[in-house]
Amino acid sequence: MMAGSLIMSACSDSETRALDLPVEELIVTRGRFGVIQPHYARIHEEADSSSRVVDLVRRGGVVELIEAAPFETLERGSVDYWYSVAYSIVLPNGSPQSREGWIFGQDLVLFTTRARAQNASAQLGDGVYGHE
Repeated sequence: MMAGSLIMSACSDSETRALDLPVEELIVTRGRFGVIQPHYARIHEEADSSSRVVDLVRRGGVVELIEAAPFETLERGSVDYWYSVAYSIVLPNGSPQSREGWIFGQDLVLFTTRARAQNASAQLGDGVYGHE
């Protein structure tokens, strides 16, 4: 983890000490995947429920996790992380488009591989699946 420095100085000009402060970093989660749980999940521009909603993703949609916010937050009565995710949508002309945004962790079930996430997504119609 990287650390920042803050120079502390006492009343005396001759005594100066460096104070190492931790720098908040995002938790890298690339290579993990999530399956959307609610009927529609909001994808936000930033890791904040008051930020602009850029997309809605349907239940069963598979997203790739890029990183997690460095802290948990309370949203809709649940404490969880916000995740930066990559996902694809299909445009009206039928072509796919890759996008990125932020989603609250309560809306996801997490998996270690795309195949497991896709399998869980396929089973959502049956209402039976587990998560890792």
